[in-house]
Amino acid sequence: MKFNLASFLLVALVPTQALSHSGGTDSSGCHAGSQPYHCHNNKNDGETSIGMGAWDINLGYQYQFEQSDFIPFVGASVGKSDESGDTNFGVNLGLKLQNGWYASYVSTSKSFQLGYEFVHMSANSDYFGIGIRYPFGNTDSNNSSIYSSGAILFSGDE
Repeated sequence: MKFNLASFLLVALVPTQALSHSGGTDSSGCHAGSQPYHCHNNKNDGETSIGMGAWDINLGYQYQFEQSDFIPFVGASVGKSDESGDTNFGVNLGLKLQNGWYASYVSTSKSFQLGYEFVHMSANSDYFGIGIRYPFGNTDSNNSSIYSSGAILFSGDE
């Protein structure tokens, strides 16, 4: 059951494209000829919109040293760091402690992660987000095992 839940959450983190419609917009980002008249990304109304700015998916291995509280991990990563960037391949490097806390860096989203057990906060210079990390093969997250993680980072456009 844990594997099914983790798989569902990981798939939910994979970005998808929103369906859009064609049509020209005026200088305010509004569809002048469409009914009803509506706008996209209107910067004139002072409202803030939130959009996905970066994301990453990682697969790696964590190794629990004997007689140590430290569990280093390293993995391969796929993701992007900004809205206009391409999808890249990179690494996920981190250190987990026996008490459940962990910190890592993901090169594809250029983000730092700070987490506890299965949930983490992610941030880079432009975005802030949330993600999950799940070790496979063991019921104890402190044992040596393969792990998978992913994060979505959001931006607030003003």
